[in-house]
Amino acid sequence: MLRASIASLLVFTLASAYATDGTLSSSDLAQIKNICHRAIGVPFQDASLAWQFAPFVPNHSEILHPETDCDGHYCSWSAHLRDGTLLVFTFMHVDPHFKTSNAPPDVTPDAVRKGNNRYVGVALINKDKVIFSEGHIDTKTSNHALQPTTGRRDK
Repeated sequence: MLRASIASLLVFTLASAYATDGTLSSSDLAQIKNICHRAIGVPFQDASLAWQFAPFVPNHSEILHPETDCDGHYCSWSAHLRDGTLLVFTFMHVDPHFKTSNAPPDVTPDAVRKGNNRYVGVALINKDKVIFSEGHIDTKTSNHALQPTTGRRDK
């Protein structure tokens, strides 16, 4: 009985140390990729998506107050996972006043282009290597996301 208790304590201690050393397990990466896959089509304003990454992002301000960079009809934001991997999102953003015809403006922002303010792409980048990508990552706006930003954690 004592051996089982000691073994349980040792496993718990090792698991706690492993979780705090910054590494991501293969299970963590699978969960992150699953969340990323489900992100396509989700509205940018839906904070519940970003909070699903909270266990993996040490600086929660990166997901609470994402710094977005926009160019044309796309915007991007990023956050650092605890192992330094960069999580980059791109979403479409068309100004509601953008006119494609002489028709009167529609009340809903999605009327001009379906998918406005919804995620269209996501990528995981570790040491300048893309380890996961799905959808469209806008190069004009995501390049900004790859640059160090004041107050953000960089490795």
